[in-house]
Amino acid sequence: MVEPDVDLIICTPICPHLLYSRAFIATADRVIKVVVSESSSHEAMVTVDGQNGYEVRGGDVIITKKSRIRMPMVRLNERNFFDVLRGKIYDRGESMK
Repeated sequence: MVEPDVDLIICTPICPHLLYSRAFIATADRVIKVVVSESSSHEAMVTVDGQNGYEVRGGDVIITKKSRIRMPMVRLNERNFFDVLRGKIYDRGESMK
């Protein structure tokens, strides 16, 4: 969970083959470059924002960086993020009793 006002890039492995794979978090001004090993014989896919997947092959390079265009993802109206979060956690705890 990340506070909405924090300017970050988050890369999350969807179906990692290693149990210890975790999300990678970087500052928004960072350029992230992933190079697919040329010696790899495995198939791989990259998916951006849960949309269409793209097949990648050995030697392919994937570059991720912040867009110049801002897109609001969540609107809380006049409610504070932490008030909404606290309410959701509290409500879940109450429903589990």
